[in-house]
Amino acid sequence: MNKSKGEVSYVKMVEKICRKKKVDEATTKLRVSYFPFTFQGRKLRPNYIRDDEDVVCYYEDVSEEGLRSVLHVEVTNDVEQNQGIDENEGFDQVLREDLVRGYVANNEDIPLVGGADDSGGGVLAMYVGEPSQQYPAVVENEDRDVEGNASEAILWVDEIDITKSEPLRYVVACSEAHNGCDWYIRAARRDTTKPFSIRTHRNIHSCSRSSTSTGRRSRRKGTPTMVASLLAEDYPGKLTTPPPKDLIDLVQGRFGVQVSYSTAWRGKKEAANDIRGTPEDGFRLVHSYMYMLEKMNHGTVSNQSLIKAIAEVYPSSHHGHCIFHLSQNVKLKVFGVNKAVCGKKFRECARAYTEAEFLRLYEVFSFTYPSARTYLDEWADVTKWARCYFRGEKYNIDTSNSVESINGVLERARNYSLLQLIDAIVGKIAEWFAKHRKASGLLPSGQYLVPFVEKELHITIKKAKKLVVRELNGYNLEYSVIGGDGKIYLVDLRSKTCSCRRFDIDKYPCVHAIAATLTANKDAAPELRAHDLSSKYYWIELWVLAYTRTIYPVPHNSQWVLPQEIMQQFAYPPDYEVKQGRRQETRFPSVGEHRGRKKR
Repeated sequence: MNKSKGEVSYVKMVEKICRKKKVDEATTKLRVSYFPFTFQGRKLRPNYIRDDEDVVCYYEDVSEEGLRSVLHVEVTNDVEQNQGIDENEGFDQVLREDLVRGYVANNEDIPLVGGADDSGGGVLAMYVGEPSQQYPAVVENEDRDVEGNASEAILWVDEIDITKSEPLRYVVACSEAHNGCDWYIRAARRDTTKPFSIRTHRNIHSCSRSSTSTGRRSRRKGTPTMVASLLAEDYPGKLTTPPPKDLIDLVQGRFGVQVSYSTAWRGKKEAANDIRGTPEDGFRLVHSYMYMLEKMNHGTVSNQSLIKAIAEVYPSSHHGHCIFHLSQNVKLKVFGVNKAVCGKKFRECARAYTEAEFLRLYEVFSFTYPSARTYLDEWADVTKWARCYFRGEKYNIDTSNSVESINGVLERARNYSLLQLIDAIVGKIAEWFAKHRKASGLLPSGQYLVPFVEKELHITIKKAKKLVVRELNGYNLEYSVIGGDGKIYLVDLRSKTCSCRRFDIDKYPCVHAIAATLTANKDAAPELRAHDLSSKYYWIELWVLAYTRTIYPVPHNSQWVLPQEIMQQFAYPPDYEVKQGRRQETRFPSVGEHRGRKKR
């Protein structure tokens, strides 16, 4: 032998012997044995070579003169002599994971041949395996780890060992092969093909299956790929799957093996990666994904002109501060007082509609909390948080923070990789569009404004009927109204303004404007209606129009048809340092943001 021990294997030895003997390996069984030099002179049985370990033992068995024992090779035609061996003459195509699937239908009891005494006095229980199943011609999912799938796909009645796993060759033997069991599967493929073809299948066990299945070697453990296959079968195409703690019991109930929490967690991540790729694949395919997103939803803007488009579509948009978070920061700047009351008083100042009301409230706030006033003067421009000074148009229908709302909606999706996150966002927007499209279509034809404004005006009209209105200029639709607080408010219905500033900012009639409208309708022709005085963005027509289009999801990447220039574009993932321990899945709290402790 001119090769090192690491290069010697049982399979290669058998192949070389078959070539020299000019016999077909697929229809021939070789029994290779030798007499060791160590015990020569004694009456010993020959040592049979059945696996790589036996080959290494033969390789190391050298006499004092540096010689090795002669190999004895017995050539038999097992197809003719042993009906238990199933040779696959048609070379059915399978992948590696299918080579080790169980051969006992429906997990039935194994038929025994002969007997075994109850004392276990060395008599082996023999059985004949069922005929081989017909293997499928093509098996997909070629990207999976083959060895991992092989371990998970087996019915755990048959304990096997993967003795050889190479790109062109795959060998599976019984776990008791070292004790003489002949159960054996060998498959191979050519360089130009992906599926494997079964070359040899010895379908007879010569070991005690009852002892093997209950022994220590039979206590196999599951793999992440096994967990991923379970999730792919029970939750196809879904990113939301049971937590790892629940997967432990599911895997044991399905496959009869145990997995640890970390294994279940890795399998859960692997199942998610199988749907839309790994995080690295997300950056590599982001340009292709955006191309398909534009193709599925015409009019989608996914390039850098988006910033310019926002300025053109929303010319009156202005930047402002979140009042709630700013109040949290203000609370940290005061000491010796009730911080909750401080935050509440600040929000009252920020939400004042008129400048006079704001100055009155802010003066009291500054006197009570001087350190908070100093902080606001240094770090927050009053035009970015005070409602009365805000230069843009503010619609006060939804008082919740849109950024915080979308964070809550995507709380679970933010843990996904890039493409999975975009899928979740597109899916949520499509869900909202369908919900509001259906809601807008169910409204009665006589309703002109969105339900929220209709409800507000219905309540306001009852109060407006009790107010005193005086006409100032009927041609210009100018009126003075004595409010419920006894103050006089000036209303201009033509300009859609009121001195209380609610009509100006909220963009739908305030109580004073409603009272003036009731007076104007006594003499006005044509009649003034509430929806004519409201912003067009509150009209039912525009609400329906906003949700007419359908949002389509991006199909699986196996269905993509991409031009060559798009396929050549890719992006590198950001560089980051992988830290020890569990990966953080929540953002760091902002200044002034307090999170409650989790209950144990």
